[in-house]
Parts: sequence; structure tokens; C-alpha cells
Amino acid sequence: MKNTFFKETVFLFIFTLIFNFHASAFVETKSAPNFIVLLVTGINSTQFIFKGNGEKGTDISDIPNYVKKYPFGDLQGYLENDLGLKGYVHAYCFSERDGTVTLQGKELGDPNHSNQAYINGGKLHRIMGDNKELLSNDTHITDKISGESTGKGNSWFKQAREDFIDWYAKEKNIRKENIPESVIPKRYIIIAHSMGGISARSYLSSDYYQNDVDALITIDSQHLGADGALALKHIYEFYRDNKDIECIGQLIGIAFAAQITYKTTGFEPFQKVALYSAFCAPLMGAGRAVLDDILLKGFLGWYPDQPGVQDMDPQSDFFKELNSKDFIKGNAPLKVRFIYGDGIPTPSGEIPYNRYALGLETIQTVLTSPYINDLPLDSKLMAVYASIALGTIVNQTGDIYARRDSQRGEGLTSLRAPNIDLKTFGYTFDEKGNGLLSDLIMGACTASAALETLSVILPPPAVAAAQVGAFLTCGAGAYSIFQNRLNNFLSGHGIMLRKCYEEKLIDKALEDIVLVGGNNAIHALGFSAPSQTFALLSNLNKDGSDAGTYHTVTIETVTESPNSDQAAPIEFNGQKKWVSGVMVKEPPTALKGVINTFLPKKLKSFEYSENFAAWKTIPLVDEWGNFTVSGLNFAEGQNVITFRGESWIGNKLNQILTITVNTIPILPSQFSPTPNSYTAENQPEMSVVFSRAIHSNNPPEFKKETVILRNETTGQEWDITNDAKMIQLSKDAHSEKIKIIYTPPVSLPDGKYILKVVVSG
Repeated sequence: MKNTFFKETVFLFIFTLIFNFHASAFVETKSAPNFIVLLVTGINSTQFIFKGNGEKGTDISDIPNYVKKYPFGDLQGYLENDLGLKGYVHAYCFSERDGTVTLQGKELGDPNHSNQAYINGGKLHRIMGDNKELLSNDTHITDKISGESTGKGNSWFKQAREDFIDWYAKEKNIRKENIPESVIPKRYIIIAHSMGGISARSYLSSDYYQNDVDALITIDSQHLGADGALALKHIYEFYRDNKDIECIGQLIGIAFAAQITYKTTGFEPFQKVALYSAFCAPLMGAGRAVLDDILLKGFLGWYPDQPGVQDMDPQSDFFKELNSKDFIKGNAPLKVRFIYGDGIPTPSGEIPYNRYALGLETIQTVLTSPYINDLPLDSKLMAVYASIALGTIVNQTGDIYARRDSQRGEGLTSLRAPNIDLKTFGYTFDEKGNGLLSDLIMGACTASAALETLSVILPPPAVAAAQVGAFLTCGAGAYSIFQNRLNNFLSGHGIMLRKCYEEKLIDKALEDIVLVGGNNAIHALGFSAPSQTFALLSNLNKDGSDAGTYHTVTIETVTESPNSDQAAPIEFNGQKKWVSGVMVKEPPTALKGVINTFLPKKLKSFEYSENFAAWKTIPLVDEWGNFTVSGLNFAEGQNVITFRGESWIGNKLNQILTITVNTIPILPSQFSPTPNSYTAENQPEMSVVFSRAIHSNNPPEFKKETVILRNETTGQEWDITNDAKMIQLSKDAHSEKIKIIYTPPVSLPDGKYILKVVVSG
């Protein structure tokens, strides 16, 4: 009796990635054409702040003059020209540039809110006007410029999509109605500065969020609130309650108190710092030039009664509600990148116990702060100086307006959600760029020594007069140096717009781990740019001959490893899976995939090696990251394809695809009777055991397809499928066995028999 057992061909495809990540909190990089990049401004700003000319095009007080003098760079130009994103980057202006954060969030993406996208300056509730008058007067000048709306009532997202379509039609010289829907981006990346990042968060966490954002990149945004907004209240109260001459008198008292401190404690460094502060601060009271610079440059024209400023107060109801919500509405993954500025003394919002007395208490509060040691030397001195001048404690490190921990969102519990992929990138302003350098320090020390001598021979009033004279000589003489060094210090919050691309921080935020993946639901065989397909292909017929064209090799089953560092992102019928293995029924001769990197055309290198042969360059990687490797020749057993590459910012790809071709996926054994043997039993029990030959975490069920008994002598054949039994012997991922058993109900006549059993699984 002869037994014949048919076999199936199974192809095993396993990814091994030599980096680690937790897949549930990881968002892979997609190529740039998948996205529209939306630039979102901070308070009081227009979209021109991203274009290298700040507030150019508006007529708002003297803000344009300072932006021209201290430019914030050309972030939009960098994205469009250096990174090749022209047509994909769009920026607008809020209808109320200092309006509430909630209003601005609605203008970004609420489809039920109208007239959101402005193209030339929205309305301001307050503007700068005469700084001196504002310091002692509660009135403000109302801005009469209402700005220019797009007139379409579109949200920023919708307007950006329409503007992209207009650009694409012009760029490709085709009619808008003929643009393939597949090339129009459906997803967005938000790059937001300052309060713009909080406006974006307001949209992401709202009930009207449209689930259309893949990444949020914020630059110097105040995720825990802006202590500068709180400090503004104290600053204005302080200067409305203290006249110039009173400030000078108090500051003179500081210097005198410093002399007493030195004589009683011998703490000379403290005495020098106190005197140094006394030298500089009266200039503020006398001329107000430095104060104007701080209010205009450091706080970008903010006023404490502007709606947006009130929202940004860390103690505001708005921030309490925002930071109690999930970071994003729903469970969709979101890439979050925080770019922060550091190294500049920043207000904490705290005021001295007795602010109007000023003096030693303020200095001691600043110098004993646990944060002060994070600042460079010059910044420590500036922190003391600014605390006395402004009447509020300046003892944090940041960018003068936003504290570092607030920019980084430290302690924000919503960032710990499994769908949030968070990274931070920082730039520290060096101490040489932070204002007061050693030449001023030396001047202060010289005057300190002179006053120490005077205090021995003169009564206190005379010492006070000498101190004022010393300041007018030393302080005023060094003011030009001070002014020249003040720009980076006071403009740090805005200068970060330039630093973020000069230091390649924006590049790092846009690009991450490079890896191969794709969409298996799309079986496009050619190079259709937006297809982004992952497919296994073959150009062979069943007999091994050349078919002339490629066909898709169907992936039958997959092994998922959602928390494994050996997983690859492949989409199946709209559902992304982190796949460590796949099964097919025939070996492929080509592989079509997508290299997930933001700028595939800027790859420094991309190569593959088959079974450890010489490296070959992968040609024709398009802007979407599509590529095809052909001419694969997989032998029986294990094969290896290795990919290696490097992105434009130096991120490395090292990916190993271990491919096992096994043409015997189900192994038969334990035949009874033994094949090609003789038996004297005319009613023999016929059986065979089948074992799964390939390990799988989620194998398909074994299925008894057909069981046929044939008498070779007479040619008679019986279908005994329903009569044969299938018994499960064992079932686990490493050892799964079944047994097929058949016993004839009657005695069989003598002859030669073949039992044909077909089992799938």
C-alpha cells in the first residue's frame, strides 16, 4: 500500500532592526510629500516673522524697526529652499494677534469657525505706543489696522490645502481639477513659535480636532505657562508706583547697604555684585532706554491686559484646563518635538517680600536660587541686574521670556501617554552673547574699590553722592558696550527662530529613525509616486520559467511583535501592524518598499546586500521614498538581505531581512502502514502525523482538505474525507502536531493501494 503526501511552499520573511524603541510610543518618519507644513505664530506676530523680515508689512509702532535691527532669520525660506519643501509650507495670521488662545485654536482648525486665515496682520487689542507714557498711564492706544482676511472663511488647515492645490497646478502646469487626489497631502505638520505652540495644543486637545496632525514641533513655547506674563503684572505695577528719582534713591541705598555688608561679613564678591547692580540700574530710572528695550525686545510688545497674555499666565484658568486634558484628542499617535532656548536669565514671576525696598533682599533671593547655577557668569550678573531694575525675581534659565522647564513641558503628565512620541532639542546661548562681559565687570569692580575708600572718610550722604557720580562715569561710559551686547540677551526668544535651523534643530525634529516599511494593501507594481507600497513580487511561472511581468506574491499570514525591536511598520487593509515575520506560498524575486525618511531625495546613501555579497546602490528612490530591489534569487533555506543607509542629517539605517524559503511547511511522519510495504491485514488502520515545520506565534488552523483511497490494481477510487478522523496531538508555537486516521469499515480485497492526504495550514 503506497502513501503519497502533497506539500506546500512557504516563504518566511523576518525583519531584524538594530535599534530599540517601544513600538506603541513610536511614530515612524514619513516622507515630506505626505504633509503640509503649517507655521503658527506667537502673540502679536504675523506670518512675516518666519520670512526673514519680522513684522514687515505692518504699521505697528516701532516693532518693525527692532525686528529689522535684530532679525529672526528666515525659517520659511530654509524649509522651502534648503529642504526643498516649496509649495508645502504655509503661514497665516490670526484675526486677533493678541487674542485668546482658545480663539486662535479655533481659527487653526474648527470647521464651524469662519474668517480664520488672515494674510496681512490681524487686529491687536493693544500696541506699544509711547513707552514712557504707558509706564505711568493706564491707557493704551487701540490698533486701527484690522488686517486682510483671505475672504474665504477657511480654517488655516483648509486654506493651506487650497493654497497647495493652487501652487501645484501652477508648478505642474495642469488644471486644478486634474490634480490626482493622491498627491494632495491629507496630513499636517505644525511648526509653532511661542504662544503659537499653545494655540496648536488647544486645537489638538479640542472636541473639534479633525485627526489630521502627525507632528507638533514647538519652538520656545511655554507649555507650563509663561512666568513672563505673570512678571509683566509686577513690572508695570512697580514702574507705575515708583518715580525715577525714587528708584535712584532706593538703588543708592543698595550700594550703601552693600558697604555695610562687606564690613560686617567680609563677603567681597557679594559686595561687588551689589555695587555692579547699583551702577547699571539707575540708568534705567534716568533714561528708560534699557527698560524700553526689555519691554519691547524681551517681551515682544506684550502688555498684561492683552487677552493672550492673560491666558499665558501659569495661574490662569485656561492653563489649568489645558494641562488637565489629554495632549491630543483620541488615541492616534502624535510625534511631539520641543525645541527650547536656554542660558538666558528668565523671570520666575516671583516678587521680593518687600519689593519697594528692593536692595539686598532681591539680590539674596536671586543669588540663593537653586536655578541660578544653571546660568553662565554674565547671565548671573544680568539676572541680579534685571531683578532690581524690573522689581520681579529673574532667577530662572531659559530664553528671557520662557523658562527652560516650561519649554520642555517638564512634569506634564499628558506627555506620558502611550500614543505620544516626545523628544526635546535645545540651544544654549553662550555667555559671551548674553550681554554684560568682563569689561563691564571690571568697571564695576574699579568703582567698588573707590567707594570702599570713600566710605571710610565720608558720611553716608556724601558716599551716596559719590556712588551716583561713579555710576554716571562708569555706567554711562560703558553703556554703548552694554547696548551692543544686549541684542542676543533680549531677543533670545525670537532669535531661536533662526537658531533652530542654523543649529539643525528643526532638521532633527523633522527626521528620526530611518527604516523600511509600506502599505501592503496597495498592490501597485509600477512607480506610482504616492503609492508607498510594501509588496513582495515575482516574475516566475509555477514551473520556474520567466513570466515576463511581475505579479504580487500574496502575504498569507503575519507575525506581529508590537513591543519588539525586530518589528517593521506595515499597513494591512488600513491597519498598521508592527511585523516581525510574514508567510507566502511562493518565493519572491523582487521587493518593493518605502524607506521612511522625511527627505528621501536627500539620502546620503542607500544600499542593499543579498546573502552578504557586495553592496549595491538602490537606484531611483523617489521623493515619496519608494524603491524596488529586483533580481533576488532565494534558495531553499535561509537567505539574508541587508539594507544600510544614511539620512541627510546623519541618521543611520541598518536593517536585516532574514528570509527563509521552506518548501515543506508541513512535515509528514509516523506512517502506518509504512509506505511501499506489505501487510496481511485487510482492514488496516491507516494513519499519518503532520507537524508544522515553521515556528509562528499566530499560525492558521490545520485543515483536512481531502483524503482519497485508490486501488491501483482496479483503478477504483473512494473519497473518504468525511470518514477519516483528524486528531490534535499537540498545539503550541514550537510544536504543533495532528494525526489523520482511517480504518476501512470492511475488508479490502488484495491489491496495491494509494492513500492521498491533503492538509493545509
